[in-house]
Amino acid sequence: MVMLSITGLGLAILAANYLPTIVMMRRVLRGNVPESLPAESYAKVVVAKVVFAMLLAMLAGSQPFGPAAPIVALAASLGPGYFIASMVIDLVSIIFLRLLEFYNSFKIVVFNLPYIPFITPLALCYGVFVEQGRTVKRVLEDLPVRDDGVLLGHAVKLIRRINKPVRVWDEADVRPHYDIRPLPKQVGIYYSPVIGERDFNPHAIIAGSSGSGKTTTLYHMVRELSKKYPVVLVDVKGDITRALLSEGVNAYIVPVADVGINPFSSMVEGEPERHAVERLINSISVYEEVGSRQAHFIREAYAEIYHSEKALTFTGLVEAVERREIESLKPESYWGPGTRDALFSISSKLKDLSEYLKDEGQSPAKILSKVIEGGGPPIAVFNLEGVGEKARAIILELILQMLSKYLHTRGPMAYLEKRPIVLMVDEAYLVTKPIERHGRRGEESRSILETIARAGRSYGVALILVTQRLSDIADGIRQNCQTWIVFNTTSPEDKRILGTLGEIISRVVSELDKGYAYIRVPNPRKIDSYRYTRETYAITEGYIFRMERKILKIEQSNEKKDKQIGVVCYRCMLLIKDTQHCPNCKNTPLLTPIKEDKQDQAKNSSEKPQASGNGRDVQKSINWEEVREVAIKKSPSITKFLAELELKNVEEFVTKYPEVDIERFIKLGLIKPPDPKKPNKIKPSPAGRVLLEAYKEVAGK
Repeated sequence: MVMLSITGLGLAILAANYLPTIVMMRRVLRGNVPESLPAESYAKVVVAKVVFAMLLAMLAGSQPFGPAAPIVALAASLGPGYFIASMVIDLVSIIFLRLLEFYNSFKIVVFNLPYIPFITPLALCYGVFVEQGRTVKRVLEDLPVRDDGVLLGHAVKLIRRINKPVRVWDEADVRPHYDIRPLPKQVGIYYSPVIGERDFNPHAIIAGSSGSGKTTTLYHMVRELSKKYPVVLVDVKGDITRALLSEGVNAYIVPVADVGINPFSSMVEGEPERHAVERLINSISVYEEVGSRQAHFIREAYAEIYHSEKALTFTGLVEAVERREIESLKPESYWGPGTRDALFSISSKLKDLSEYLKDEGQSPAKILSKVIEGGGPPIAVFNLEGVGEKARAIILELILQMLSKYLHTRGPMAYLEKRPIVLMVDEAYLVTKPIERHGRRGEESRSILETIARAGRSYGVALILVTQRLSDIADGIRQNCQTWIVFNTTSPEDKRILGTLGEIISRVVSELDKGYAYIRVPNPRKIDSYRYTRETYAITEGYIFRMERKILKIEQSNEKKDKQIGVVCYRCMLLIKDTQHCPNCKNTPLLTPIKEDKQDQAKNSSEKPQASGNGRDVQKSINWEEVREVAIKKSPSITKFLAELELKNVEEFVTKYPEVDIERFIKLGLIKPPDPKKPNKIKPSPAGRVLLEAYKEVAGK
């Protein structure tokens, strides 16, 4: 009991010494991540510290004697219990400081052998304000704050590799090992489309498995970036579109499945029509390569339109290719089976695309000019929801080709002179997959995105690609994207790619929680870490970030994904939320497509009225029996059906389509039943389509 006794003075000094220590311990528990790690354990010094505490306690309980009388008297004024309590608290502090890697503070406490008061709390203050401060400063050097950017997330953990030097020739294990430690302070990481001093380019990739947090991160970036920069988004799934409409965000939203786009609309003033034709060929090739024969037929069809002095339209191009298809079936045709197959294939593709490529469709150049030049919403969305799976990649590539043409008008010094444009592509894998040759994946893709990734920096374009797998982005595009935001992924190919950045990185990404990501950013300071030294040192391999996400309002309200949100205003051909007022045309929205008179179409295209699916422009009588016979020749499988069809029904259908009695002609089998999701879409049945084609052929004679 004598050894545990403590005087009033000792108790007061003990409280004044260690109460601040306990308070500072809360900050110490956040940990520290230094660069250099001591090789010495200082175990002998710790033992000496214990021995000193016991000796001082014994002196405090003894009588003063000889030359040591002043020291004994001082120790006695504190009491033996003071030194025992100090030893216990210091040992606890030493354990925590060592485990949490406050090595300098650890040394200060360990070498305080005489237990001088207030040394321990001062050591903890040094650890919190100096050692943790150095760590945070180092992280800020790796992740600089951007005043012109948006917050992507906060670094919460540091991934490092620890290198141990070889001291003796027979040392057992000198291989590097890895660990992940929490940061003492969360540090923000920023993204900016403006090129900074350390930036090579402003492009970024967001990759990760479904549900890991890509969409909510993308939506956060759309909302934040649009406050400072024009944003162009190609929304394949429609999630961002629904969120924007749900929150009432003012944006130009083009519902491609409903209004279509005009593939031959002029993107720049004075653009030759042949460039638009080549753009169409290249877009089809991104899904399935267009052969030389197929490309020849498209170019030949365009040449026919050009020399006839007619305006180039997609409908006209399709009809010109169809005429060649009909000619190839004639007995006198000199084309072989291979050529016919190529012709039939490209004709079928063009007919399928006609559902989304329309002469009266929306012009991307018109939307872009409004967004980039200002005066309207800073967000343009091309919504591909509802577009057929086969056509989706082609339509996506065509939109990107048209955007690229427009962006080139900014000039190669736009990144210095003009405000950056942010181009975001959701589900980019549709067009960025590497080309396969001889069963092996190549390093490049057919998409125009490769050109944008390579040269977009000069034209002031920041490209952000979103996909589920990093490996779905061709190497030619991926290596030109400086920032990689990688959420949870277990793809072996992705882990192989990330393995080149560090073995530990490929392991970490497969275990990330929802909303957490690894972000690859340039770190020039890392080069200095690869040095020869006799000390154990740590190299920062990367950080784990808790991403800033904006939860979609539609998810919070548990609305069904297939529930229709918004309506199409066919006057401005944009998707809006309010059914009573269109913010774009400042009027009551037009909810049904505009039916343009054929005479006006002919006048606008500088053509004479030609025979088409509508007989109101035909100035000569038609032999309807001949129309039926031609249809039977085209499709012998429906001979019985066409033979039983009354001629008056044939005449009424082909002359008035699509303005016909829909219900009656559905019963007759000439019109397909409408899709419940798109009740305004009217499509002919196979028999109806054959009759329309036969009518065009007879009327064109």
